[in-house]
Amino acid sequence: MEISCHGSLVVLEALVRAAVGAGAVLAGPGEFTRRAFLNGKMDLVQAEAVVDLIHASGRFTLDNAYGLLKGRLSAEVGEIKRELLRALAHTEALLDFPEEVAIGGQDIAAAVARTCQRCAALTATFTTFSRRQEGIGVAIIGPPNAGKSSVFNLLLKESRAIVSPIPGTTRDLIEARLYIDGELFRLVDTAGLRTTTDPIEVEGVARAHGAATEADIRLLVLDSSLPWDIAWDSMVAKLVPDRDLVVLNKSDLPRVLPGFAAAGFRVVSISALTGDGVGGLLDALRLSLGPSPVGSATGLVHLRHFDCLSRVEGYLRNAQGILGSDEIALECVAEELRAAIDQVHVLLGTQASEEVLDLVFSEFCIGK
Repeated sequence: MEISCHGSLVVLEALVRAAVGAGAVLAGPGEFTRRAFLNGKMDLVQAEAVVDLIHASGRFTLDNAYGLLKGRLSAEVGEIKRELLRALAHTEALLDFPEEVAIGGQDIAAAVARTCQRCAALTATFTTFSRRQEGIGVAIIGPPNAGKSSVFNLLLKESRAIVSPIPGTTRDLIEARLYIDGELFRLVDTAGLRTTTDPIEVEGVARAHGAATEADIRLLVLDSSLPWDIAWDSMVAKLVPDRDLVVLNKSDLPRVLPGFAAAGFRVVSISALTGDGVGGLLDALRLSLGPSPVGSATGLVHLRHFDCLSRVEGYLRNAQGILGSDEIALECVAEELRAAIDQVHVLLGTQASEEVLDLVFSEFCIGK
């Protein structure tokens, strides 16, 4: 039964109280998706994709969640399950009827190796896919007064960070989200990197180094109106070619900095004051991000999925070790394969405990 009414909160609250008084039960988090899962309309991987769709924060998150909901990962895991079941059936047949089956230990070993490689290919996607799901971390680093905060504000098109000619103005990390063609970037403005005795600035510099280490992409901002400072050598040495960027700021002033010849780095010249060159900087960020692993690509974004498939891979490697030994104990191979199949069932939800289900659906909004 559905009840339609006006949108007044007072009216809605009165209706809910009346319904509960008549015996209705309030929907819990993910109530309707959970019912769809329990009634076999979707597996647990697809159910988790619903909450990903709800919280999609960028194009990658949206596309990947839709692919999961349509069963892209489920189909891949289902094929792994079928290969495991075939390998187990062949192993048990070889155990029970060794003289009547045409399959030998080498055939089982080859099947196990193929399935293990398939699992490894999926688990290898976790770092890239999960990072892209959360947003690409971009740390803006460099010496004091190079214009890091100005670049930060320019990219965001708003005045988020304080800009001052006084060195050491930025003491803490300032974070913000930036969307480029639907892709989510997490920008972090940091304190100027220099040697100082000020205890607060020392902490700021330490946090800047930490942010640079954790970031996926680093933007090293240098003042092109100054000569090269030997202290910048150590900053450049920590950059990763083909991924990190060197931003030569203050192009509105006469250039003094000699040509930047560090091989492998994308160098962008901009003026954070006038905005000149910001388009080139955005293009460079896109290039550093690389091609989006969406479309038909299948990957892992949830730690639960990664954990389950890592366990499957571990059991298969154990089976490979047994099959490669001088004395093959097929009973042990069968046990490893059963354990791997159990983990696939946990991943898809066919053997998930109530505790696991409660944890998964607790992330949902009420109802849904």
